[in-house]
This record gives sequence, structure tokens and C-alpha cells, in this order.
Amino acid sequence: VGAPGAASDGRYSGIAPEADLYFICIEDESNNVFPLTENDVDKAYENDVKLISNSWGDHSQGIYDTDSELYDTLCYKYPDLSILFGVGNENEKKDINNNSKISTQASAKNVISVGAAESFRPEVKTFYTSYRFDEGMDIFFKTDLIAYPADGKHQGMAAFSSRGPTHDGRIKPDIVAPGTAIISTEALCDKDNAGKRLSYYTSKSGTSMSTPLVSGSAAVVIQYLREQEIPDPSSALVKAVLLNGTRSMGTGQFKGYIEIPNKTPNWVNGFGHLDLGQSIAPTNTHLITIEGAISNTSDLVTYCFNKCNDGPLRVTLVWTDPPSTPGVGIDLINDLDLQVKTKERTYYANNKVGHNDFVNNCETYRVARLAAQDNIEVRVHGYNVMKGPQRFALAITGLDEGPIPEPAGMLALLLLA
Repeated sequence: VGAPGAASDGRYSGIAPEADLYFICIEDESNNVFPLTENDVDKAYENDVKLISNSWGDHSQGIYDTDSELYDTLCYKYPDLSILFGVGNENEKKDINNNSKISTQASAKNVISVGAAESFRPEVKTFYTSYRFDEGMDIFFKTDLIAYPADGKHQGMAAFSSRGPTHDGRIKPDIVAPGTAIISTEALCDKDNAGKRLSYYTSKSGTSMSTPLVSGSAAVVIQYLREQEIPDPSSALVKAVLLNGTRSMGTGQFKGYIEIPNKTPNWVNGFGHLDLGQSIAPTNTHLITIEGAISNTSDLVTYCFNKCNDGPLRVTLVWTDPPSTPGVGIDLINDLDLQVKTKERTYYANNKVGHNDFVNNCETYRVARLAAQDNIEVRVHGYNVMKGPQRFALAITGLDEGPIPEPAGMLALLLLA
């Protein structure tokens, strides 16, 4: 997250090396884990902590339990606190369509759940031979170097990284980042090395390594937004900015096997691979951020833009949803919908055709190339607002000359339409 890289002359440094760090101990010398409590988070927040990075979690199948409820409650209680969890290292199946192994903590709606992609480190000659896989999957992964693409070109997922969906069909992970053969600082006295420090650095693999990369990136996003005169950016806005800039990983690295679904977002790599540069300084365009609110069911907020650049368009909507009750089925409480309207048609988020998304509190619309045109509308519709007002955040790239304030009566006109 924030290592300065002093012992390596800056070669190995964290994403946010000037961040201040606050530690919460949750494990004793006998490896007994005492999970994070609400009191722990309260004390951290009182000490001005704005994000919490967690590289631990329970094995699960995407179940929303009391831990999931707790972290949703904390995110809802502190709207400017970002909480991140690794999704776990439990994948063992080939099936990419329904192979949920997401930890209960990472199954919370409002946390940023992080999966692991393979790194690009050809010098690491380690294979996945020690990992457990079902029949058919081993022919791909047991002969695959963990930190080098099988075809030498296309990046793939870390074979162990847990996949979604959650039990109610939500997209998890939210985002993935490199998580194989990651170099990080080593404890001064490592019991695995007989109590001797062999190096200042060590190499590890897992979603425990990809999560700090995203956490450090979230810290950079917070700093960037503060510099844009948003002094207390919401966690929803931080998440929207991170997800909006992610890049597609295609279908993965294997011939004859689709490792990743060819539509984004999906249940394997979520909204895509972390790309911090594209999140805050996108190529040939600029980042637009908006924070708003929906008060009641059927309310509609419309942002009008005069111009769409001739190129990619991305719009990402995120809201911090009220906590759900374990065992209720669909965990979404307030259902907002993202729509992008041009002169020709209305586009729906998350690859939906002709209808909205009814289960996720993160929605995105992306198109690789939208011809230059004027009069683009970005709409946020309150399909079902059980507990309002519901604040939301938008991150937009590819639009210009806006948003234009709505003329008087525009909201009522659009609702009638």
C-alpha cells in the first residue's frame, strides 16, 4: 500500500508511498484470528482513516451473512470510508459461469472486492502444480507459469483467485489487479526463516497481494479528488473512479478455453483490471465526476451533455446501499438504474438489453466507439428506493461540454416520457 522502498533505492515501493498507515492487529502468535469489529473501525475512523485494506476472510460461496451485513453497515455509517477485501484464493473449478467462492466479507455490497490477475514476471519459474483443480482444469493451469502468460502475450487470471457471483447473482469481484509473484516487504524476524531475516523483501501470491495494490490506488484517487476540490470524496465516488478506468482482459490466455467471459462486467474479473492511469487521467478525454441523490421511487435525475467525443464512452454509477438482512434473497435495498440516451436509442448498464440491472449497486455502460454527436443524456432513475434519500456517484469519460443544468420542468417532462 504505502512502502517507501527505502531498502531498494525506490525500486520496490508501494502505490501510495506518502500515505500515513494505521494498523489493526487481528491475529495472535498462535495464528488465531479475531475478525475486525465495529469498535476497531470506529477508532480507526476517529484517527482520520479513510480506507481499510483487508487481506483476510472466511471461505464461502458468496453468502451474505452477518459479516457481510457488518461491513455494509460500516460503509453506510461512514460514507467517506472505503473498505477493501480480497475475494479469497479458493477457485478450483473450470466452470466460469457459476463457480462462486467469494468470501463472506468480500460479498458485502459496499466494499471494494478484489481478485487476482497474473503478473508479468517471466523470470519467475513457478507453476500452479501445488494448487487443487477439478478434472479438465489441470490441463490448462498445471503447466502454466504463475507470472507469465501461457501464450506469452495475453494476461490471464490467477488460477486460484475466487470467482463469483454472490448467492443473489451480484457481480463480484469488483476489480482485479496483479496478484502472482508480487514483491513486498518482509518481516524483520520471519519464523518461516528460522527467525532470521534473509532479505528486506519477499515474493508472495494471492488476493492478499492484489488487494493492497488496489488499496494504494484508492488512496491516490482520494488524493486526486481532493486536489479537484472535493475535500471529502465518498467511497462510492472512489469506487466509481476506479471501476470506470479498468481495462478488459479479453477472454484470457488459453487456446480452446475461454478463461474470462467476453463481456464486462462479469463474474471472473468483475469490472476489469485495475488501470489507475486511465481512471484519473484517461487518454484523449477527461474525467467527469458527479455526486447526486435520489429521494423517492420513480425519481429521475438527468445530466445533459452537448458533445460526445468520437471514441470510447464510459459511464459508471455506484451507490452505498443500506445494509441487507442475511437470508432474505436479493440483498439490494435501493435499486437505482443507469441509462445513457442518445438521439437514436436508450442504452442500459451492465450488458443488459432492453431492461435495467436489478441486483447490483455498481453499474457501467461502455462502448468502444460512439460516433461524435450532441445531446447525450446520462440518467439515474430510482427504480425502487426503499430507504431514501439515496446518494450516488458517477464517473464519466468520453463526454464533453457538460453536464448542463436541467432547464426548468425538464425532470417532469422526462418522467412523463
